[in-house]
Amino acid sequence: MKKVYLLHGWDGIPMAGIRPWLKQQLEAQGGHVFIPELPDSGEPRPEKWMSVIKDLISEPDEDVVLVGHSMGGQAALRYVEGLGEGQKIGKLALIAPVIDKITGLEEPDEIEIADSWLQKPMNWRKIKDSANEIVGIFSDNDPWIPLSSSDLLKEKVGADIIIEHEKEHWGDDEDIKESQAILDAIRRGAIDC
Repeated sequence: MKKVYLLHGWDGIPMAGIRPWLKQQLEAQGGHVFIPELPDSGEPRPEKWMSVIKDLISEPDEDVVLVGHSMGGQAALRYVEGLGEGQKIGKLALIAPVIDKITGLEEPDEIEIADSWLQKPMNWRKIKDSANEIVGIFSDNDPWIPLSSSDLLKEKVGADIIIEHEKEHWGDDEDIKESQAILDAIRRGAIDC
């Protein structure tokens, strides 16, 4: 039985945005879905978020599907990067993920929070070796995540890239509450739910 973990992003609410719909759809197909509340979502810090995720997914294996939205995508990448030798998850699905930059940040405290995640280089080889499949889902009008991040993700880990038209950031406060493309990206391949 597949275990699917849906991680919210910066300022995210666990049961908001497309996560409730994804949970319903995936559970209807037999998946076990977990949507944790990551601490201090208004001021996300790597050490706090990683501690919660490591406790939640304490026994990673190829039945794990890790789905991260926005800063939750950055956290998912960092989690996979930190897996032990020989540990591997089935799928890493990243929705509008923070890869290398966030556009539109203006306040010094926002920039400092982003830097706390982005200043440490990623071990892309380790990430690639620690997931059977990696997929990135981006929107062509995302105000926060540039499309160049999709190119970097494809280059560094060979991720399958899906670019949706006018889906903005799939944010919790936006009108998009369902996405067949995201659901299909999570389900497809050798680890179908």
